[in-house]
Amino acid sequence: MWDDDDRRRPVAALPDPEALIRNLARGILEVRAGVREPAQLARFLAQEPYRALVQRATQAAQARRRSGSAPVRPAISILSVRWTAPAADAIEAAVVVRPGDRIRAITMRLEAIGSRWRATDIVVI
Repeated sequence: MWDDDDRRRPVAALPDPEALIRNLARGILEVRAGVREPAQLARFLAQEPYRALVQRATQAAQARRRSGSAPVRPAISILSVRWTAPAADAIEAAVVVRPGDRIRAITMRLEAIGSRWRATDIVVI
């Protein structure tokens, strides 16, 4: 699931991260809503954010079972994406999203590890 190649790469050596940032934000909200499996995002996440996502998805599934509600795909609108490169091998991003009638922010740090971007920290506010 995770690359054996942990060598850092400069940000410029990898593709533009904006599409990944948008897709990760959408995927994280879909996992939390119970309509996407966390494993579908595993290749883009470091081990700790993946474990946290699995734990959050499990808690949400238990809450849905207790209340008797079924998973519902949220209508997600991405309102804005901003990112910056604070280091030669990492970027930090903030995404403002509207999943349904709420507005939330998702922050993430992506590091250029191996041949791809990998999220090493994610916070949903």
